[in-house]
Amino acid sequence: MKMKTVFFMLVVSLILILSAAVYSQSQLAEPTPPKIVVTVNGKVIDYVVGINEWDGAVYDRLDTFHTIMKVDSGIEIPYVKLGKLGKLVKIEFMETAPANTKLYDALLKRDGSNKYADRVTIDVPVKFVNGKFSFNLEPQMASKLSSNSADYLDGNTLRGFRLICTWGKNKCEYAFVISTDAQ
Repeated sequence: MKMKTVFFMLVVSLILILSAAVYSQSQLAEPTPPKIVVTVNGKVIDYVVGINEWDGAVYDRLDTFHTIMKVDSGIEIPYVKLGKLGKLVKIEFMETAPANTKLYDALLKRDGSNKYADRVTIDVPVKFVNGKFSFNLEPQMASKLSSNSADYLDGNTLRGFRLICTWGKNKCEYAFVISTDAQ
């Protein structure tokens, strides 16, 4: 009888230890915001996702534009020639679309920092249909502020797009960078 009690206690202890280990692993699991696909006139563009707050945890991380512009990021910055008709940018959520979004367009330096003050970052209006966002890529008005003539050469305008999304209390941002023309 004593042997059964000891065995039973051993099994219960083992179950509790394994349950605690599984629980702690699930608490340590990295949150996974929905994946997206970003395209400009049908060409897929690389992006990064930065988690701001998820499941009650607040994240301290490198700025998404700095992450993209790091030399070893492996992210290609595509050139998109602006034309009279503009270019259509689409952002499609592969899972649940966010409840709220805000899209910003900023001119960047080569290190990923803002070229000008935050006040010239533009709030981009987007169309939202069936989990897909779209907007026309037009010249950014602040690109004409530069006194450096090299900034007006084709492809020398770096534009960073930051899409801030919320799902209830969960919040993250998706970012991508393209090079365009000043005009």
